[in-house]
Amino acid sequence: MDMEAAMKRIPPHSAEAEQAVLGAMLMNKEAISMASEIITGEDFYQTAYGILFDCIVEMFQQGKPVDLITLQDYLKEKDVPPEISNLCKDRPGKIRDAEAH
Repeated sequence: MDMEAAMKRIPPHSAEAEQAVLGAMLMNKEAISMASEIITGEDFYQTAYGILFDCIVEMFQQGKPVDLITLQDYLKEKDVPPEISNLCKDRPGKIRDAEAH
């Protein structure tokens, strides 16, 4: 495979897996600690999910309670673009219930 073809390949990714990580983090503080030791927001294929991940970790490190409501408030405080903050409003079930995956 030539270099150009290799660069055009899409890396493996799963929106469902990324949602599952975020969902677990919102439901369990221990999951925040465990996930933040293994991955960073930059590891997410979906940039928006990476930003949500980073915000959850920041809140946790600041000793703030982390749940769907406090995350939405935190995103507003940080002036996160609506297309990202709306993920919590538009798809809360997918993120919150992702632990079932």
